[in-house]
Amino acid sequence: MDADIAYDLDFRTQAQRRRGSGVVLLLMAGALWIWSGFLLLRPVPHPFEDCRPPAFAFDHVVERCSTGDFVGFPVFLIALALPLAVFGAMIYSAATTRLDMSEHLTAMQGLADKQRRKQGGSGAAG
Repeated sequence: MDADIAYDLDFRTQAQRRRGSGVVLLLMAGALWIWSGFLLLRPVPHPFEDCRPPAFAFDHVVERCSTGDFVGFPVFLIALALPLAVFGAMIYSAATTRLDMSEHLTAMQGLADKQRRKQGGSGAAG
């Protein structure tokens, strides 16, 4: 019985560690999204005129301010963040499911033990 408890504790510890790594991946993806958003919302540096941020420049000023060079890096950051977010969400949800199932199994075993003790106690009295 002690080996079962040790295995369950080890199982839960590994699941919590995996869930933590999923959170780290999700935070990294979020940081990349924030960074790319900052790059898209800040004004574009240009020596001759004031250029609006790439996210808000929809008119002919974009052609004079840049050729799209300032949009490429934020798009790269978003493309880099996408697999991090997907894998982070997968790892987090799988680890959370493992923890929930472990807790459910422990509760079911506790109910089964309680039921056996109850049946054993009523059988001895009867």
